[in-house]
Amino acid sequence: MSTNKKRIGIVLPCQPGYSETFFFSKINGLINNGHEVLLFINSDNALKYPDSWRLYIQPRIYNSYILMICSVCYQFLNLIFYNPNVIRKFLKLEKNDKVGFVKRLQHIYINSHILKHKLDWLHFGFATTAINRENVAEAIGAKLAVSFRGYDINLYPVKKKNVYTKLWKKVDYIHTISNDLHKKALHYGLPADIPWKKIPPALEFKQFYRSKRNFFDDNPVSILTIGRLTWIKGYEYAINAMKLLYDKGVPFTYTIIGAGEDWERLNYARHQLSLEDEVEFMGKVKHKDIPSVMRSCDIYLQPSLEEGFCNAVLEAQAMGMLCICSDVGGLRENIIHNQTGWLVPARNPEAIAEKIIELYSKPKEILLSISENARKRVREEFNINDQIQRFIHFYNGESVLEKRLTVNKSEI
Repeated sequence: MSTNKKRIGIVLPCQPGYSETFFFSKINGLINNGHEVLLFINSDNALKYPDSWRLYIQPRIYNSYILMICSVCYQFLNLIFYNPNVIRKFLKLEKNDKVGFVKRLQHIYINSHILKHKLDWLHFGFATTAINRENVAEAIGAKLAVSFRGYDINLYPVKKKNVYTKLWKKVDYIHTISNDLHKKALHYGLPADIPWKKIPPALEFKQFYRSKRNFFDDNPVSILTIGRLTWIKGYEYAINAMKLLYDKGVPFTYTIIGAGEDWERLNYARHQLSLEDEVEFMGKVKHKDIPSVMRSCDIYLQPSLEEGFCNAVLEAQAMGMLCICSDVGGLRENIIHNQTGWLVPARNPEAIAEKIIELYSKPKEILLSISENARKRVREEFNINDQIQRFIHFYNGESVLEKRLTVNKSEI
């Protein structure tokens, strides 16, 4: 294989949805730059994908005992026929890690779609997808890369302690979407000498175009939040902030886009606070329709208790919206306080309401200046082409040809 052309395997839970533009742009960008990309997924969600993509699906877990036995035998015989050395090496690595015999066989089965291939890189798009697959890269002679995203580091290690202990011993290179996630991973045992690179999300700026206009224009303040309806997004604090605005006589509308397990609880909170006319739950909205919703709103609010980075905030800045975000995690890197938006304390409805009232009374030229700063920064620092080039350098980087060669101190 050519020194420049890489054979890269990317492991994801399923095919990326069209809202996950960061995966689409990365995969297409690598292919367009001459790399061979193989996408390994756990389940097929039947989405159409480009013809240039090579897709491999994890073997099914059947409820039928007979079907399961047949599938296991087929996968094992196939692997033994084509890659006997890989199987021997994988079993030896698993045994060295004190993995029980039955578990070793299970791990061979669920990873058989990957073990069949020779790769330069095996990159897990989420750290959680690398669990029970920590030895696959070494078995097939590939370097192991892992991406850190919000759920991987902010939530999963809290639920399952020491879950990444084995992974930390195997990984060659880390990709993180924010400095904050890397620092937290260090707290959870990631060795400081493992090379890493921050490559934040990016977007195609032309999709998020909004012509200049005055904010508010004597209309109610229009506020928008996008995200799954779950506790970590902090919606209850946002709704309580809306009640404070209502009590102060500030005219507003608050639109929430997204679905999730907390809908019933949040809907009841809206009812209890008598905000049915002011707070709207839109449910799921297609990603292609998000820009049109953003064009009709003045303020984007992200009241999260924690975030890895948050693509929606990036998109809102690209649209020139006035962004108010919790002062947590990757949002501190997403927003530059008082320059491209505003950070407020988390779990603080009063701070949210006060900031909205402050913006409502600010001179329009100040708001337009912040809006243009945000658009300019997204255009210059978070564009798709730059992100693709960063990933090309990521896979070509000489710093990872030898495992743990140096610490990337410039990123800390």
